[in-house]
Amino acid sequence: MEIPEINEVTTAPIELRAHLSGGASAALSVGEVELLPDLPYSPIQAPEGPDSCHEPLVAICMATWNPRLDLLRRQVETIRTQTHANWICLVVDDGSDRIDAAAMGRLLDQDERFVLRRFPDRLGFYRNFERALALAPREAEFVALCDQDDAWEPDKLATLVGAFGTDTTLAYSDMRLVSEAGEVLSPTYWNLRETNYTDLRRLLIANTITGAASMVRRDLLEDALPFPPRFGALFHDHWLGAVALAAGEVAYVDRPLFDYVQHGDATLGHAQANFGATRPRGWWLRWLKLVPSVAAGRRIPSFYTRVYLPAVLIATIIRQRCGSRIAPDRLSVLREFEEGRWSLAAELARTAFRPGLRRTATLGRERSFLAALAWQATAKVRGRLGIGTLPRDGDWS
Repeated sequence: MEIPEINEVTTAPIELRAHLSGGASAALSVGEVELLPDLPYSPIQAPEGPDSCHEPLVAICMATWNPRLDLLRRQVETIRTQTHANWICLVVDDGSDRIDAAAMGRLLDQDERFVLRRFPDRLGFYRNFERALALAPREAEFVALCDQDDAWEPDKLATLVGAFGTDTTLAYSDMRLVSEAGEVLSPTYWNLRETNYTDLRRLLIANTITGAASMVRRDLLEDALPFPPRFGALFHDHWLGAVALAAGEVAYVDRPLFDYVQHGDATLGHAQANFGATRPRGWWLRWLKLVPSVAAGRRIPSFYTRVYLPAVLIATIIRQRCGSRIAPDRLSVLREFEEGRWSLAAELARTAFRPGLRRTATLGRERSFLAALAWQATAKVRGRLGIGTLPRDGDWS
């Protein structure tokens, strides 16, 4: 269905239509959706750099919410000492209410390259990063994502800029895991699983492109903005990484370019982000026990709503926005997810039951995807046969 271009906020009805045997049809109104003409933010004007500077402009987008001023001060200082000098740092605050706003302003006012935008309404990290990216100046060639409490190596920007080739849409690096006191907990982020930046199918299953480690071409935002509705376990960096790999090539710098601080106030720490990276013994027995419940359709399983459907949503929106510019092999992968093809199930099964595989880039989620496809298939059969009851929400996987 094609939605015509709109110039103001409006609503559109959502209607469920069924074509019945014999040529008859039936329709049921199931609600409405709000349509927005565009994000309500305009890119800021980049300040003029020195005439002698021939480096590409990098817009650093830092999303903040109630930052600890000591960690923010350290992050700001590591940005200030970057060897790549042509940058602007846009700090977008998401309605902080537990910090000294004046102190935060004084910290950033020491350098005119920092631009603070404070918003009273709290949108959450997902929409705040979207807001920050939408404000990135059009004059920038690259855009780097930034957290409020990390510590960058002096050559982070220079190294990521240097990783871009002709077809590169995104570059990201490894990172150290450190405690609040600066103790190195791990010299690499990838101590529990592998990273992946070449296989779109595996990236849709589980993200390995971390936002704070990433830099994108500014023009990629034309496809990435606005973000999709946040559904299930969808994160901003998963969306950006999938768009980047579908539209071009992703580069990886196999060296830590910053310290990722692990503390209790983090939105998503390393352990939580990599939960399920190693398979427990006997996992397949637990998986087989789920088969009768999945086939009976007694409830809508969380692996369907939180894991599988977000991947379908990502694949569908990317294809609709960038379809003609996507390489045929990657377009085929997007359609596998969008249409729930059996080729996807076959590939998932081949990987999920591979013997001896302990470390995976996908967190072992192939099993959840297979169960979701099975539940979806049996739901269709039950619908055609008119049997079973309406599933109930449930939190199991």
